Amino acid sequence: MNRLMNKRGLAVLSILAVLVTVIAIPTMGTDDDYETLTLVGIESAILNDNIAIAQAELALDLAEEELDEAEDNKGSSGSSVIETSKNRRYYPKEADMNRYIAEQDLQDTIQAEVLSGTELYYNYVLLIKEISIKNDTLLRLEDELAGVVRKIELGLATDNDRTAKELEIANTEYELMLLQDEKTTLFLDMNLALQQDLATVLVIEEVDIPFEQYKEADLDEALEFLLVTDQTLYGLEKQQELDEILLDIYEDNNRRDAYDSNIIIQENAIEQADLEIADRILNIEYQLRSKYNEVLNGYDTVQIRLLELENLKLQQEILTKRFDVGYETENTVKAAEESTAAGELALMQAKLDYYVAIESFENFID
Repeated sequence: MNRLMNKRGLAVLSILAVLVTVIAIPTMGTDDDYETLTLVGIESAILNDNIAIAQAELALDLAEEELDEAEDNKGSSGSSVIETSKNRRYYPKEADMNRYIAEQDLQDTIQAEVLSGTELYYNYVLLIKEISIKNDTLLRLEDELAGVVRKIELGLATDNDRTAKELEIANTEYELMLLQDEKTTLFLDMNLALQQDLATVLVIEEVDIPFEQYKEADLDEALEFLLVTDQTLYGLEKQQELDEILLDIYEDNNRRDAYDSNIIIQENAIEQADLEIADRILNIEYQLRSKYNEVLNGYDTVQIRLLELENLKLQQEILTKRFDVGYETENTVKAAEESTAAGELALMQAKLDYYVAIESFENFID
């Protein structure tokens, strides 16, 4: 399976910074169903057991067999003079084109599946943090509700105050339920990605999300490279060449106008290919610039989240100092801590989005 392992497919192995936190995914599994999962582990499992990759490998194997067969039949006679000419001039080139496309499909599939699994892993780590924040919020709100009840008993609050707080708690419980449902879905998705029993309980090692400013890209150079290596463009250009070969074959053997209709079909196909090639070239440049803009915007978002987090930490520090001298309540400080934790989560999400944008851009131009 390692035949076409792209170097970027293994890039994640060098960026792991494993922390001490371990997250267990509670499921219906037994104690014997536990499995520790790391980023390295999920990538390894995807590379070895992923169905999409296996299908792409099979397609490449078949394409290579068809190429070998076409080469073997290159000098053989066909059922007609047209088929004999195709055996010599057309089928080997067609099979070689299909083999190249299958090879690129496998590489693209490996990159996409590894990135998908990595993103899935990071998303679960973020979700666990979000659930923790929401639980802290719920505990604080319940404490605040108890305080409202005491104030009602002293005549310092009304039933409306209690109803408002109870509604706030109900909304938080509902949000927490949605997060738990999302966690269950992510758990199932991970086991599907790993091609294992859906009831397996995964123990997740929390990791830092990698962050490093991406180098400035030379888009003109990247575009020039893509116009030579893009799989879709290659297929369109090669198919046009094949249509031209067929046109020559039909014209060379068009005695008594026997292949007039075939000639017209091939001429139309060649003209249509010109339009499709031009459209693909525009599409390549559009995707290139769009994906790079996502990288630039992702970096800007990270910087914004950093500033927001600094402000939240400053507010928390101020409120803590006010609490120390009796000017704020403990719940006010807890709320500030929750806001800071949410800010940290937002920063982690921004870093993840930036990481995915970089990987997507690199996969596109690689």
